[in-house]
Amino acid sequence: MSLTRMVYLDLNLQPLTQPHYNMRPTYKYPVRDCHSHIVTSQDTVTAIACKYHCGNSAYWTDIMDQNKLDDPEDLVVGEKLLIPSYEVVVLYHG
Repeated sequence: MSLTRMVYLDLNLQPLTQPHYNMRPTYKYPVRDCHSHIVTSQDTVTAIACKYHCGNSAYWTDIMDQNKLDDPEDLVVGEKLLIPSYEVVVLYHG
């Protein structure tokens, strides 16, 4: 399950049916809802980010901020984390 929805647009803001290989995320918009995740003994913040955000571990800081965590090593088994959702707009600058 991914909580990141990717939207691909050209510079005229028209949807692209196929993303170009060198496109990079341009804007990230938070979506109001959050998903919850119960921490297991194998979990890390980066692994949780990968699970919910299209395999992208870069969202780990957003999970830390959402849950007011100071240290990524401080996960507690059984703890409920809120995972923020995003819509990412990607512009093709071809």
